[in-house]
Amino acid sequence: ILFKKYRFFTQRLVLYLAISALSYQIVTMLDFTALHAYSSTSALNYCRLIGFLTLITFWWSIMSMVIIMTDIFIKVVFDKQTEHFEVIYVLVIFVLPLLFNW
Repeated sequence: ILFKKYRFFTQRLVLYLAISALSYQIVTMLDFTALHAYSSTSALNYCRLIGFLTLITFWWSIMSMVIIMTDIFIKVVFDKQTEHFEVIYVLVIFVLPLLFNW
């Protein structure tokens, strides 16, 4: 099941959540800023980059969970198919956090 193509929309939504959670864990792993970041410009720039990436990847995870809950709500309450919203969902998950964290 790991190497099969993701045919179902709900599998792709969970895949987006997994990608965002993995990216957050990678950025957290790279966060080894030292105490001298306030005195060194290269360390300060690295600290700012890691802070920005941490915020972005955290919001990707939050937005993935929000989209999954919204999709379930629309399917259960309104009894509608939501596969045609996938492009909008991906834009909300990955582009919207870039807009307000930039």
